[in-house]
Amino acid sequence: MATQKIVHPLAGKIFVIPDASKTEAVSDGGIIMPGLTEMYGPGTVLAAGPGMSLPDGTREEVEVKAGDRIIYPLMNCIEFKHEGIVYNLIAGRDIIGIEETVELEDENTEEPTGKDTV
Repeated sequence: MATQKIVHPLAGKIFVIPDASKTEAVSDGGIIMPGLTEMYGPGTVLAAGPGMSLPDGTREEVEVKAGDRIIYPLMNCIEFKHEGIVYNLIAGRDIIGIEETVELEDENTEEPTGKDTV
């Protein structure tokens, strides 16, 4: 029987698989210098922790689940490799938004508008 090691995020942390299209400028000294267009990036949630414990004993739930496509700040993540795969570890509070594909009724229809839509 084959076995595989898995890692579960704790508290309000989230494991993200970053998109392969992520590119960064690196200085000669090895300092990553993201441009304005590279400060935020898309990725897919692999796993989410149960949420942060609050002082009153309740738990602040994480708002994403495995498989969600998200936009998150690249500067606020911890990048690491586990079994040859690159992951980003982020705090749930740092997520900018969840990507969603919506169908438009026809070509002449404007995109949906509303307070929750960018």
